[in-house]
Amino acid sequence: MKLCAFLSVLSLMLVGNAVAEWHFVETGVETPINDICFVDRNTGWAVGDNGVILKSTDGGESWQRQECPAESAAIMRIVFPGAETGYAYCTSGPLMKTVDGGDSWTIVDTTVADGDSSITFTGGHYGTATNMSFVDENTGWVIGGSFGQAIYMTHDGGETWEESTRLNHYYIHFTGIDFYDENNGWALFGDYHDNFAPVNVAVTSDGGRHWHDCGVLYNTPKRIFARSESEVWVTSKGIRISHDGAMSFESRGHTGLSHMLRNIHFIDSEHLYAWFSSTDSPCSLEYSQDGGITFEPVVQIARGTFSFSSPNFIAGYGHLVFVPGRDGRILRFKADNVAVMDHESELPAVAKLGGNSPNPFNPATTIPFSLCRDGHVRLEVFDISGRRVATLLDERLNAGDYSAAFDGRRLPSGVYLYRLNAGKSSLNGKMLLLK
Repeated sequence: MKLCAFLSVLSLMLVGNAVAEWHFVETGVETPINDICFVDRNTGWAVGDNGVILKSTDGGESWQRQECPAESAAIMRIVFPGAETGYAYCTSGPLMKTVDGGDSWTIVDTTVADGDSSITFTGGHYGTATNMSFVDENTGWVIGGSFGQAIYMTHDGGETWEESTRLNHYYIHFTGIDFYDENNGWALFGDYHDNFAPVNVAVTSDGGRHWHDCGVLYNTPKRIFARSESEVWVTSKGIRISHDGAMSFESRGHTGLSHMLRNIHFIDSEHLYAWFSSTDSPCSLEYSQDGGITFEPVVQIARGTFSFSSPNFIAGYGHLVFVPGRDGRILRFKADNVAVMDHESELPAVAKLGGNSPNPFNPATTIPFSLCRDGHVRLEVFDISGRRVATLLDERLNAGDYSAAFDGRRLPSGVYLYRLNAGKSSLNGKMLLLK
């Protein structure tokens, strides 16, 4: 049974040429919602305290609770590297996994390779917003240890784990981690006793086998985003961007303590949303079309009317954006008429997507694409409203040239959109079915 219906729409605005709206959604629970993850514009999950796992199949308008094997756990992070495969990270609790879209969740055995110990997941102020990163259904890294002092990795979907690296100082811990692909990743680490201490950036180019320091950041960096083999973003009151693998950073959109940028959600490297909190003015969801140099408010929330959840603050899929709340509510923002973005992100270095042939077609067509390197690939087809009508590929492929057949004999005539996801970027195409 669906557990909620949204409250009345509170505001309409324009984002570019699209009409947008926002409202609060009641999820049916009253515990804090800590993280949200969507794999398309319809299908997503939310997690929270007391073992809360929720699933939506209508773009976050309503939510259904899923059974959790760790009923009392505070679930802080959820990622879905595949359409059906996801991982949930609990503070002071287990790591959980699903391979059927959340219909069932199991506890992952996190015994490390030496067989003598298991990964301890941290909580409280040791817990981090980006404590887990998966680049495909099998390959991922998590922050663990009694005080977040170690990084562990798996290459077989959590069947086995090994220690990637460990910090040897009691007060130093990892605060964030993100990988762009199976080789290139970055991590933040620093002194958790001192909120004003600098935070170091570590980098690996061999999948976490070896790490080295590559820079120091100030202003309390919170999250790190790997956008390519060389482009790295960090939120630190404002935004810091590196184009040389974190060896140096430039500042964008810097803010002060009274209006602090908390987290960002990417459309691509030029178009992004950010959540700003404030001590003396409304909190706001803001949109940038110039890579975070300037932001325009699209939603403003009066102080005291909505308590947002720390540490993730914002999540979404394209122009569908969510801000999780501490009282079980979720702020839902949607810019209409943006089913699939026309922007191409950094994918030319990763993959190329050709136009389907024939086009127009009836009833079948072929979509060609090529991969410049090995990696996980997902190729999906959407109708013009953004509803997914087919998943043509969702698997790991070697570098090379490919094509995928699409049969539309059971679909009505009209325009359809297809998206190729490879790495952390996407390419889009448009086709016409004429019957």
